[in-house]
Order: sequence, then C-alpha cells, then structure tokens
Amino acid sequence: MLDLPNQVSDWLFELVRSRHAVAHLFVDAEQVLVSSGGDLERYGLADLEMRQPVCAQFPLLEGMLPLPESPFLLRSMGMPSGRVADIHFFAEGESTWVVFLDVTTEHDAARKMQQKAYDMTLLSQREARQAVANLVLFHEIFRRQKLEYAVCDEKLCVVEHSPDLIRYVPHASEPLHGQGLDQIFDLLYGMENDLTQVVQEELPEVVIDKIGHTFENGESGYYTLRVIHYRGGLLALVQDVTTECILEQRVTQQRNDLNLLGAQLARSRAELDYLLRRFVPSQVADRIISQPSQVKLGGEKRLVTALFADMRGFTQLSEIVTPEEMLDMLNQHFDVLGKVITSHGGVITNYAGDMVMAIFNAPEEQPDHAMQATRAGLEIQSALGGLTEKPRDDMPSVFDFGVGINTGWAVVGYLGYESRLEYTAIGISINVGSRFSGIARAGQVLLGKATHDLLNGRIRTQSLGDVTLRGKNESVQVYEALAEPEGGE
Repeated sequence: MLDLPNQVSDWLFELVRSRHAVAHLFVDAEQVLVSSGGDLERYGLADLEMRQPVCAQFPLLEGMLPLPESPFLLRSMGMPSGRVADIHFFAEGESTWVVFLDVTTEHDAARKMQQKAYDMTLLSQREARQAVANLVLFHEIFRRQKLEYAVCDEKLCVVEHSPDLIRYVPHASEPLHGQGLDQIFDLLYGMENDLTQVVQEELPEVVIDKIGHTFENGESGYYTLRVIHYRGGLLALVQDVTTECILEQRVTQQRNDLNLLGAQLARSRAELDYLLRRFVPSQVADRIISQPSQVKLGGEKRLVTALFADMRGFTQLSEIVTPEEMLDMLNQHFDVLGKVITSHGGVITNYAGDMVMAIFNAPEEQPDHAMQATRAGLEIQSALGGLTEKPRDDMPSVFDFGVGINTGWAVVGYLGYESRLEYTAIGISINVGSRFSGIARAGQVLLGKATHDLLNGRIRTQSLGDVTLRGKNESVQVYEALAEPEGGE
C-alpha cells in the first residue's frame, strides 16, 4: 500500500475495514456470484446465494456488468438495508470484484453540507459573497463528483465559477466573469425569460439533461446543466454524466437488441406454427408445440374410429390426364373432404394417392367418435352429390368416393424414424376400415359392426350381411349408413 511500512499499512486497512464495514462480492464472467465476504449483513446482502446469477438477487447491478471501465465507482448508493455505500468495481480477467464501503456518515454529512449551502441563499448580500468564497471549500468535492459551477447575479451575469468550467464552454471567450449565462451556454440562448423566472423564484429550475459535448482533447462526453435560484441570482451546476450515459446507452441497446430478437423469435415461431399446422393435424401440432419432448417413436393403445375415403375410377382417370391435372383434381376433392372431416373433430393422418385416412377419438378424447365419423362420411357423400348437381367454377369435374368406417382398438402415435415421423394409427381395425372403403360403391358409406352398434339406432342403416375382405380369413359383418333420421342429434 503506497510503499508504506507494513505496520502502517495494516493500521490503515484496519481503520478502513472497521470504519467503513468493508464487504465484497466476486462475480464471474457469466455474472454468477462465486464468493462473498465481509460485513454483508450491514448492507442487507447476507442472504445472497452462491452459484446463482447476481443481478437477479441484487438488481442494483443490472446493466453494470460487464464493466464499461475498470476500476469503476458508484458513489453513495442506497442499499437494501437502508445504509449508503460507495460501490467499487475492479476487473480481474473476465471476472469482477464488487467492494462495498459504508459511507452513510459521510453521505449524511454531505447532505447537511448541501442543505447548509442552500440555506445560505437566504442570507444577506454580504453573507452571499462570503458563501461564494466558501464555495472554494467544496471545489475538491465538486471535482470528485465531476461537478462544475457558475454563480450569477440577478442580471444573469457570471460573478464566480469553478476553475474547470471552461472545459464545457470551449467557444466562450475568457474571462467568463461578467458574461451572460446564455452567452456561455448557447443552449440557454432564447431562454432569458425562463432564467429570469428562476431568479424571481417563479420557476424552480431549468434543467437540460445529457448534453453531448466534445472536449478540447477531442474526446466526446455528456453533461447535465441545472440552473437554480441562489441568493437573488442563479447557481448553474454542470455535472459530467458521460459514464452514466454510456451505461444507459448500452442498456438501451441491449434492450433494443433483446426486443428485436424477441420479435424475430416470435415471427419465426408464428411461421413455424403455420407451417407445422399445414403438415400435421392441428390437435397433434398443439401437442408438439406444448410438449416437444413427448414427440418420440411409439404410441398408445386406444379405441378409435377410422374413416377412409377412396376415389372411384382413379386408375383409369390417371391414364387420360396429365399428372399436374390429376394433382389439381385430387386437391380440389381433398379440400371438400378435409373440411367435412375436421368439422366433425376428425384428425386426418395421411393421404395415399386417391385415398384419405382420418381417425376420431385421438389424440384428444371424443366420446361420440363413432357418431361423428359416420356423420362425416354421410356429409362427404352429400357434399360431392351437391357439387355434381351444381358444379363450382373452380371444380368443373366431380368424382365419386367410397367411404369405409370401422371402430376398434389400435395403437396411435408416431411412426417412422427419428428424422421423419408421421402421426397415424395402426391395427387390424384400421385395416378393416381401409378394406371397407375399397369395396364401397360410389356414394356408399360402409360401417363395421362395432361402429354400427355404437350408433345405437341414431343413423338409419341396413345390413349387407357378412363379407370376406382381402387379407382376412374370417368374414365380417358390414352395414351401409343410409341417413340420419329427421330430428336426430
């Protein structure tokens, strides 16, 4: 310590430690609190947790790290305990030491000194001149606080000023004594009426904050100009706020960058949500977005009703039209089918050429899934029949579909491999539903027995007897759905 003898250095350290209640924090490059020590309780910091972000626990440090310069000092900061401390910042590599010195006593004394200075404005003219002389006592304090001042008479002319005030008025000619305040600071030009109102105590103060300035050495900075009433005249206070402005600009830039990043992320999220819902059923997309970790190969066994709609005459048609025309016609028909299916709560799992597959009661519970699937099948045939009678301009050709519906247990989930998954259902009941659509005539809606029984007579049906399906040794009973009774649900 300044090459002093150890005994003297130790004594000085003990004096600072005991009088100023030294405490410290050590923060790493990630702004995580690594260690602490000293009289932390005095500052209300005894409950800080190690290995946790320090700014979240002590918001006063928000925006201060990393340091704009080192060493760095924040003076007379209010602490959680109610004490006042000078906070010193020192860089050690990418880490930071934060040291607290209790200056409550000095802070209170300074406030009393300031109050005394303001009280002096109530004294006589003779006492005011003495007060101006006494301002010399505060020059060192003003220097440390980066403060300069000018005292003006009632005519707004400078009668006294601090030695370094000229740094902020490079275009003014010396001496400054006798010059008008609005001549020294051109920002006050045209504000003579406001300054006069301050002299007459009709206006409390005039403040111009964070003024950009270039010093004689070419460095840029900022200062705040505050003009208040003083002993029948004015006191102009100039405070260098360069460090604070740089910090504020950094915080503002970081906030703007975060806001921009947030907007970009929100826009990307919206675009991804839109694209995801174009390729994945909406109910499945909701689950993927809310629980992405649950998206994995495999599924769950549950009772579902499967609906298959298969175009009649697709093979012959594909031989006489171009692939582009075929794709357009399929998309026109799938638009009609898709809207009907989703309106009844069905989830379209895949398209296979001229066939569409949908399931009901998955992934969300759908208590009346057999009824809703049958209604969807009947509405598909009704919609296609209506378009045949009255074609749309954008859909001049309407083709017939056979619909097969079957209810049973299946495994519902994600099929494929980790880089390409598809949400679908597999099982014997699904295969039977597909076979029903294959044997259904144009305009028919065929039902399996389980589906028929769950309808409980709410849809008019007729039994077509037992049929043998491709791939099955045993025959199965099949029904045709005719129509929903008038006045039905």
